[in-house]
Amino acid sequence: MENETKNELITGGQELIALYMGLPVNHQYGLEVQLPPDNPSKNGYWTRPRYNESWDWLMPVVHKIVKTELPEKRGWSYEYLQLESTRIGNSIDYVYMKVVEFLKHKSRGGGN
Repeated sequence: MENETKNELITGGQELIALYMGLPVNHQYGLEVQLPPDNPSKNGYWTRPRYNESWDWLMPVVHKIVKTELPEKRGWSYEYLQLESTRIGNSIDYVYMKVVEFLKHKSRGGGN
């Protein structure tokens, strides 16, 4: 991780999160994701992901991790408590990096 620039970390994290959330990803004009069908006014609309900028984008990811990944498989694990603690009183940058760190660990087959 120390060899990656901040932009590479952000872009890589954006794509990792989008794929985790089941969103189609496109690289034709830079990284874009297709908005999900639960947003009827924007269904099929392609946009730049904003997980590192907007709580509206990031919190559904935290919610999915907390509700589907951690409690069922690990109970009150260290990872669960750490992710839960990120939701209260921390900057979006901190929470974003914790989510990316968790998903990278998960994608390498760690933990769960």
